[in-house]
Amino acid sequence: ESRNLWWDEWDSSGAVRTVIGVDLGNNDGCGFSVNQKRWDSDEIRNLEAFCTVNIEIDEIAIEIKKLMARYTTHHVFVDSKGHGAKTICRQLLNYGIPAKTAENNHRKLPLIKDLKAVLRNGRFKCHPMRSRDLILQFKQMVWNDDRDSHREGIPDEAIDPTLWSVFELRKQALDMSKSPKKPKLSAEEYEELQEKLENMRSERNAERMVRLSNPTHRAKPAKGRRTRL
Repeated sequence: ESRNLWWDEWDSSGAVRTVIGVDLGNNDGCGFSVNQKRWDSDEIRNLEAFCTVNIEIDEIAIEIKKLMARYTTHHVFVDSKGHGAKTICRQLLNYGIPAKTAENNHRKLPLIKDLKAVLRNGRFKCHPMRSRDLILQFKQMVWNDDRDSHREGIPDEAIDPTLWSVFELRKQALDMSKSPKKPKLSAEEYEELQEKLENMRSERNAERMVRLSNPTHRAKPAKGRRTRL
């Protein structure tokens, strides 16, 4: 639908997080999906999504590094559908790619529901040209009989990395909203605070001088220290 499409570039100079999702497979190919979110907006954009076949680990690393440079991000999440995601992440580290295993990828139903929700309310948007593979797979997607995933045999190489990219972005946005923010003081408030602290110091010094001037004042010995009689 038109509400799920974006055309004009938004200003990415502000607080922006970009995530690259990678879906690794043998016969069914490999998928890449780049998604971005601004912290001051609920909108998530798919910047680019595409699929390839018959690709080796060094070629995968080249594609990822291109995307990292193009979108200025180091957030890469990989799923390998049981082909040893942790091992592949260690291999990608040799190419200078700090990839992590996709979280919650073994439970696709919550991820599917999450993505469907942002699609339905128009908060997830695709580029009509750069996201062609993803849009085509969205149109072909059909539930399986258990309605916990899609039907077997339907291409999902672009959808799967999009699922956990959106999951990571929304999770990070939630963490950001929970983190306490220190209030900034205005110049007037700062002056008032300094004056209050100065008054408190003056009062403490005055009390100390009164105590020292009292002839009955005796300094108390430090704790743990013996005094001679």
